[in-house]
Amino acid sequence: MEEQRISDFNDAAAQMQRLHNLYLKCENYREQGLLDKYENVLSIIESELKYDGKIILEKKDYISKLNKVNKNIKISNSFIFKTKDSMFYGAALCKKWTTLIEKEELLREIQQESGKGGRYRDPYADEGM
Repeated sequence: MEEQRISDFNDAAAQMQRLHNLYLKCENYREQGLLDKYENVLSIIESELKYDGKIILEKKDYISKLNKVNKNIKISNSFIFKTKDSMFYGAALCKKWTTLIEKEELLREIQQESGKGGRYRDPYADEGM
């Protein structure tokens, strides 16, 4: 019989802090236009959320959504590296920018669905008064 082990430490708060710090980096890189660094941090966030959100990822079809957005990022990267025409280069950068923002929004949604996001309450609920 396999022994059941229960963790004495809940990593949820630490993970939420790590994710918060990573999202701050994303905001900073996005504002500076450092798209490669922005992309790298989003990949770290993705790997951080994949393990805990595995059931949610499968249930809500997030896996195919992540695969699609990651494929679009790769396509944008290939256009950026291959093009020498400034008009196409600018368009490829713009596409990468919007696709990275789309990925960040999707990751935030996955974080919320996995219970690692914000906690909301009914503003009209009785607060014990």
